[in-house]
Amino acid sequence: MDFSDEQLIRAWKELPDKERLVLYLIDVEQISRKKVAEIMGIPSATVGKKADWARAELKRTLLSYCQTVRIHQK
Repeated sequence: MDFSDEQLIRAWKELPDKERLVLYLIDVEQISRKKVAEIMGIPSATVGKKADWARAELKRTLLSYCQTVRIHQK
């Protein structure tokens, strides 16, 4: 399924600020977890957990959109 820009932006904005920032720095800016940890002043293990959680939350939100679309199409 293709998502609209609006759906992607809405899902992105639903993430808490710190998790969204971690994910942006790692996945968009391609900064290492170690460097992100230094920037944010948190342990790199925490950076990894925040990034993993944020990806899972984005996936959950986007899957929810898919289910909503399927329900409306029936």
